[in-house]
Amino acid sequence: MDQRSKDNTALENIYSRKSVRLFEKRPVSEPDRAAILRAALEAPSPANMSLYTIIEITDQELKNRTASLCHGQAFIGEAPMVLLFAADFKKWNDFFHIYAPDSRTPGLGDMMLAWEDSYIAMQNAVTAA
Repeated sequence: MDQRSKDNTALENIYSRKSVRLFEKRPVSEPDRAAILRAALEAPSPANMSLYTIIEITDQELKNRTASLCHGQAFIGEAPMVLLFAADFKKWNDFFHIYAPDSRTPGLGDMMLAWEDSYIAMQNAVTAA
């Protein structure tokens, strides 16, 4: 790593990030939870539309069902904090109908934009965690 990279804390955090699938048996503190959610919400988004919705899953049965739906990844059910990021095309569609009803209808490219928004927000949350 060159000196410029060493002085860049964002790069340092990205390079040192590790995936953990064994979780401590303790809840995520409220300040940590708030920081993770804020990091997600600070993700860049075209026109600041934030075309995603974040759903926090707190119910253990829903965590277990989510783990099952994700190809049996049991660690999801064991995680102290589970966030579901959903591309929210409805936000974009509603915007068009309210503010530009005579312009164009949102299309597949706009849906892809919503997916990308959710991916970027998710990556920010993972990096913050």
